[in-house]
Amino acid sequence: MPEIRNLTKPNTIMVKAIKLSIDKSVSIDLRNLSELQKTDQRMRKIRVRIAQQPTISNTRYRLVNDTLFYREARHASEWKSVLPACLEDRAIQHTHKSLGHLEVEKCMQQIKQAYHLKSLELKVRKFIACFDTCQRVKFPNRTITTEERSHLPTKPSSLCVTDLFGSLPTSRGGVKYV
Repeated sequence: MPEIRNLTKPNTIMVKAIKLSIDKSVSIDLRNLSELQKTDQRMRKIRVRIAQQPTISNTRYRLVNDTLFYREARHASEWKSVLPACLEDRAIQHTHKSLGHLEVEKCMQQIKQAYHLKSLELKVRKFIACFDTCQRVKFPNRTITTEERSHLPTKPSSLCVTDLFGSLPTSRGGVKYV
């Protein structure tokens, strides 16, 4: 038995580092989020509306420590910070790269957990569709056609092959194999 255990254990373990070349400046800019929100024209309008009518406009948007937050539903308890337009593309790129170039849905889910972006799905799909690395190395979603040949026997005692799958739970007719 020790010989079998030794065969299953590798002699060396090889690990290769993966460089994602992630832009760290996004994290630095997020520390100055309230200042960047003030430069965004759409957010300035929301800030003015909150200042004019704090109780009415407070149902979806809220200012906390001069940072604008948003919640999806009126009775939702989770508030997410709103990303200004100048950070949207960089935040999407940062998230996409840090996840190892994963798909649109996983990238969107990660962004949704912390931030609010208007038209998030459209922006993420557009970004990934235009991202050069992903387009060059992505798996093709095309069907592969193969040559079909008939395997019917041509004379007695020639080879005939079938696929057999089972044992399955017994059906009404007593069949266990397909």
